Amino acid sequence: MTSHGSITEAFVNWLTHFSHYKVAGSCLLMFDRAISNLDHSTVEAADRHDITLLSLPNQTTHELQPMD
Repeated sequence: MTSHGSITEAFVNWLTHFSHYKVAGSCLLMFDRAISNLDHSTVEAADRHDITLLSLPNQTTHELQPMD
């Protein structure tokens, strides 16, 4: 397995774990610097758990301040 594959697998496992603790219904997960980890299995896992993924451009959270 490649390094990228193991990172993707870890992210899918984390999404499954996160889904047990999120509020009922859909939620938005914003993250930075992880666009390379998004592949078909990651998007499918997020959809399966009613999680919408939003990847912010690399190193822009200080400018965008998405939680304000």
